[in-house]
Amino acid sequence: MNDIDLRAVDLNLLKTFDAMAREGSVTRSAERLGLGQSAVSHALNRLREVTRDELFVRGAGGMEPTARARDLIGPIRAALAGIEGALFGLQAFDAARTEQSFNVGITDDVAAAMMPDLARALAEAAPGAVLRLRDVDSANAGAMLDGREIDLALGQFPVHAAWHRQRPLYEEDHVCIHDPNLLDLDTPVSIDDFIRHPHIVVSRGGEEADFIDHILARRGLVRRVALITPYLMLAGELVRRLPMLACLPRRYASACAEGGDVVLGPLPFKTSATQVSMMWRTSDDISPAQAFLRDLALEAAL
Repeated sequence: MNDIDLRAVDLNLLKTFDAMAREGSVTRSAERLGLGQSAVSHALNRLREVTRDELFVRGAGGMEPTARARDLIGPIRAALAGIEGALFGLQAFDAARTEQSFNVGITDDVAAAMMPDLARALAEAAPGAVLRLRDVDSANAGAMLDGREIDLALGQFPVHAAWHRQRPLYEEDHVCIHDPNLLDLDTPVSIDDFIRHPHIVVSRGGEEADFIDHILARRGLVRRVALITPYLMLAGELVRRLPMLACLPRRYASACAEGGDVVLGPLPFKTSATQVSMMWRTSDDISPAQAFLRDLALEAAL
């Protein structure tokens, strides 16, 4: 990669790049920055000369970032946030008085396990705050952080960018649950009973097979899939009403079993636990408000 002459780069060029990445339009970027369109076009041309890349090219949805531009979005936004914090300092944060909105991206299984405790803790410590939840997965969480659509991501993120930070929260595995009034089964469920009785499967994309079916297939076995839903918490309710088994994350399954209507036990084969983490922008490391939110998430995960 060719070296970039930093003497040719100023803060306004970086702000123009960030605006284009967000807006995908010279016109809207100019409005966002309070500049004329010619000024934005001139800044883009300077950036193209410096990076030796087109950066933004015309596509179906407007001006789309090139691969090189996509690689630059996160670091440039982190740099801008760091400069802003250094120049203007950090605003004091008073949880009891704040009316701030906290935007949290969370996967379905982690929401079922953590959200009651996290929402309760936030309401007690910051009664004027607003908690906004967004659905995320391992593929889009980083981009949503970079676009400042969310402040914090909670879920399973095996890979993250250099400008993101992660902290483990807990390990999760799966258990088998059923209603003993509807299915007269011994606990733990035997492998024969497991494949003989119908199953509720949780699948975001509607696929019939998941990691459990892959494990069974290696043994030459197939289970009976009777119902597929993208909603984890619906599966927890349905198992109370239908003579079916469900394989659910242990934390949520344990909450389902607290009322005594369902029983849970280990799967009739070994599986690996997965790591649930929180992920955030490195540029938010020293933000008192974001540190407050992360502390609440840590407590809710205990």
